[in-house]
Amino acid sequence: MTSREDEAAAEILATGFAWVRLEPSEADLLRSALAGGRAFFALPESVKAQHVSEDLNHGYRPMGQEYSVSAERPDLNECFALWSDRSDMVPGADLLEPLLEAWAAYRTILDAIVEGVVTRLARHFGGACAPAFRRASYLQMNNYCAAPAQRDLLQDLHEDGHLVTVHYASGPGLEVRLDGKIKPLEAAAESVLLMPGSVMTGLTSGAIQPLYHQVRDLAVPDRVSLMYFVNPSLDKPVHPWSDEPDTSVDLRDAIQGAAGPLNGVAAGAVVTVAIDEGAARVMADPGRLEQMLRNLITNARRHTPDAGTIEIRAARHGDVVRIEVRDTGCGIGRDHLPYVFERFYRADASRDRATGGAGLGLAIVRRLAEAQSGSVTAASAGEGLGSTFTIELAAPLH
Repeated sequence: MTSREDEAAAEILATGFAWVRLEPSEADLLRSALAGGRAFFALPESVKAQHVSEDLNHGYRPMGQEYSVSAERPDLNECFALWSDRSDMVPGADLLEPLLEAWAAYRTILDAIVEGVVTRLARHFGGACAPAFRRASYLQMNNYCAAPAQRDLLQDLHEDGHLVTVHYASGPGLEVRLDGKIKPLEAAAESVLLMPGSVMTGLTSGAIQPLYHQVRDLAVPDRVSLMYFVNPSLDKPVHPWSDEPDTSVDLRDAIQGAAGPLNGVAAGAVVTVAIDEGAARVMADPGRLEQMLRNLITNARRHTPDAGTIEIRAARHGDVVRIEVRDTGCGIGRDHLPYVFERFYRADASRDRATGGAGLGLAIVRRLAEAQSGSVTAASAGEGLGSTFTIELAAPLH
């Protein structure tokens, strides 16, 4: 007999996403989790603010702190997040026990679904089982507000950058990109949607592509979504399930695509590009590579004066390509360097407010680099002495 996990794995392979229908008892747990979240969002802002963590990763996050594409277009939702089973990381957790207990119960059923579906996908590509993921995954509930007249989207087109996202929305508005076209998805009753992310793309050597999606403003009152963002734990190496080589990407095209749209940002800075012959191609998803470069170039341009320079260099070192974005800007203090890739971290909050930064661009770069089995590092001789950000990705085998 075919299980729902078998059907979901087959559906992902065929269409790029899958619906999983919940059992009645599981649907009850979903309703309890949603009710707890809605009750929290109905609290006064002053009360919710008591549950904001210093790094904004745990508990409540006010609207405007998260964006899909650019800081100038924040996602139009407030949210609440619970990482793994670490309720102790949520400020004031003792005041939120009913909510946290309901979420923990709902997470248990999602863990079983993800384990089953991802294990079947792993075996399809020659792997053994799903990677360990519970310690590095988190639940997040979004509570949406009405979009202003000039915006038709509550969230811009993006992919989540995880292994898989388990998604439930209380109303319509979710749209996905399929075959190059944006299409609305009609939610199935008492079902959750499984959306592959770029980590899945890496594990399947490109066979399963990340599902890009957006949320359209349909003026639906009281619209919420509850997501489970699933990530492999990084305490052990995660290797692709498939031995099929991925297609290499022309690094010059990615740099041109990343740098071209940004001429209006600190346009006076001189940008130079130098790519060694052996580094012209790199193993990466082209869209993710371009976004990483765009975020680093944008960061450099924000913090480099008009008379300054920005160098983009690439060279091959053994089996990796090393891409450097080096600027002569304001630099980074030694105390700040260890934290620049953390979500919402600002080395100089007043400076980033003035230039539109929201503290997410560099965190996204790290997430995307790790999703492609790469890395990103930052270096600076100190304040006023510029900075260098270095991406390392696999080089083609030939």
